[in-house]
Amino acid sequence: MGYGGGVRGSPKPLRFGAAASRRYSEDVTRARPNRSQSCSDEFCKMKPILALIVLVCLTITGCVSHYPANRTARLRQIYPPGMPRQEVQTKWGKIKPEFSAVRPPDGWEAYQDQYISKKLKNVEVTSGKKVDSVDRYWGPDGWLSLCYCWYFYGSDEKIVDVEWQYKSD
Repeated sequence: MGYGGGVRGSPKPLRFGAAASRRYSEDVTRARPNRSQSCSDEFCKMKPILALIVLVCLTITGCVSHYPANRTARLRQIYPPGMPRQEVQTKWGKIKPEFSAVRPPDGWEAYQDQYISKKLKNVEVTSGKKVDSVDRYWGPDGWLSLCYCWYFYGSDEKIVDVEWQYKSD
């Protein structure tokens, strides 16, 4: 008689006939539980990876909601109210504003782009100051994201307020 690999790794003598067949089916049944009671091998191997992906997604979702407010606060530290427009441009170096606008004579309500109109009216309400012009720069923010940095100026060409925004917003 030769030896064959046992189901659990121990060598067992090879047997032939009905007894061997019955013995083999018992070993297989013990080694491989009913598929409906356990997960497939591929899924079981993926469980830790799926759990990690879910954890990362939940963490990012929690952080994303606070991130713009934190970045805006940091931007306000770097570019405080009263900083001249020329100093902002100097800090950005060779990068020029991607968007600029000047307050229309009839106010921001008369501005053709309603998104900008609404944004600037909101800045005036929250800051309590009149915004006469705006510059928007964009650039990298970290490793994988881009952002807009908004600079709102009064009639004296000094910062009234600033805002950080994801470029995808």
